[in-house]
Amino acid sequence: MPVFAAGHASNCGLPEPPGLSTVTSPAALASAFAVGSTGNQDGEYAPHSLWGPSAEASAGLPTYPDPRGFPTLKPQVVAPGVDVVSAVDDAQGYAAMTGTSMSAPHVSGLVALMLDVGDCLRGDYAALGTLIMQTARGVPYDSGGEPPPGPGGVPNYATGWGEIDAPAAVDAAARACGPSGVLRGRVTAAGAPLANASVEISAGADGRAYTVATDAGGAYVRRVPANADTGYTVRVSAYGYLPSTESGVRVGADQTVVHDVALAPAPTYKIAGRVTDAATGWPLHARVRIAGYPGAPIWSDAVTGLYSVRLAEGGAYRLDVDSDVPGYRAQSRELADVTGGAVQDFALDADAVACAAPGYAYASTRLVESFEDAAGAPPGWATSSAGLGWQFGTADALSGSVFVIPEHGRFAATTDELGADGGWSNDARYDYLELPALNLAAAAAPVLRYRSFFMADGGSARVEASIDGGASWAPLGTPATTDAVRGWTDEAVSLAAVAAANLRLRFHYDDGTTDDYGVFGYGWAVDDVAVVDACTPPAGGGLVVGHVRDANT
Repeated sequence: MPVFAAGHASNCGLPEPPGLSTVTSPAALASAFAVGSTGNQDGEYAPHSLWGPSAEASAGLPTYPDPRGFPTLKPQVVAPGVDVVSAVDDAQGYAAMTGTSMSAPHVSGLVALMLDVGDCLRGDYAALGTLIMQTARGVPYDSGGEPPPGPGGVPNYATGWGEIDAPAAVDAAARACGPSGVLRGRVTAAGAPLANASVEISAGADGRAYTVATDAGGAYVRRVPANADTGYTVRVSAYGYLPSTESGVRVGADQTVVHDVALAPAPTYKIAGRVTDAATGWPLHARVRIAGYPGAPIWSDAVTGLYSVRLAEGGAYRLDVDSDVPGYRAQSRELADVTGGAVQDFALDADAVACAAPGYAYASTRLVESFEDAAGAPPGWATSSAGLGWQFGTADALSGSVFVIPEHGRFAATTDELGADGGWSNDARYDYLELPALNLAAAAAPVLRYRSFFMADGGSARVEASIDGGASWAPLGTPATTDAVRGWTDEAVSLAAVAAANLRLRFHYDDGTTDDYGVFGYGWAVDDVAVVDACTPPAGGGLVVGHVRDANT
């Protein structure tokens, strides 16, 4: 449902209140359900909120509202928009904010609640909007406008049909879809309430399933369509207990049916194993996360690699294992049944591309370039256009023509600002930095390694490869991050699929535009480029583990 904020007066340089026909697009459009603001607690018009009417509101489909003679009405309703706690992009995470952008989410949440009880309203924007307007609490206001406000100032062009009433709108949605009733009850175990138990109410293979969780007192309540003929199947489950299923639970129109359930404890079984390096057999300190198990992750012992956990019968689980020692690939395993217990060992493979596991190293190096020896392109390297695109040097030397990069010695860099004086842009036609030709026909598992600093604004950075002498190119990989806050990152790209006798590689940055009038400061820098081969495990040795403790405590 297209819910939009009506707009804030200060954003448009308008006084408060802003006056007639100030509502902004997209809220002004016919297909938008526009939301203005009231105070946080008082239910009164908030003067920052923009007004209708909107000439655009009478054209287009679906048209809101309005079945009662106000075709250009905006906003449709109002909701709290003053000092509303919201998520913000800073270290605190939350702050009180004011504006119609705080009001519109109240309506989005209300729509979700209405759809939860009114299946027949899904996709019916006009019906949903009409119910919200019909159940709103009128907020009279002398806005003037044509057609003039309704009797007693409701509706009007400042507050529409009034402030939303969530309980009334949800009840109206339930009634709109036909007769309904309420199923409620309490889930216990050994006589004590069981919180967070899952109660699934289903109407057969062709019917919808409704799911609700019990509260701290073990209670649940759910409005459902009346189903007195065939009844519902109610399945109650909670970790550590045997599930309960009962069919034929009938709920009549306007009826409240109580269905209490007592769950019996389920037996538990020990799942244990050892996590090791697949090549060396070294034990690994690893985290074992268990989907379907409500407890915290299990950790293997750093010295022995052993772990164990007891899991309840009656559930399906998935073990996700990742090493705390860097450089290893994670593994997952499904456990459909834990009855009787089982040994689940995990042998983790080292990441042969990154080759960062302790003791692992590449067997050979075929190319290394740090850009330290020359101001221009190194011998054998090529750029796509002279004087533009990739440049070489230090952050200080390239300042003014390259986005701000943390100091990293000499490097190669390109940005959407290079060539700006000539109106040239780093689009898909330019900005290639090509490596010397490589013969990798006999390479076992070649890898391209490089350091990367990538800051994107809708553009892209990628490595490309050609195995036909540059006649055609295909993308191989992109930097792992577009977050410049992380600074320089280590990147590794497998070349196994293109290990040819005449391999060409190139770095390509595309700022995504066809001109150079964008925001300054976006681009890509690379350094310490290497082509290496065959990540091999250590011939001997082992991992050293221990504890570091505070001497005082």
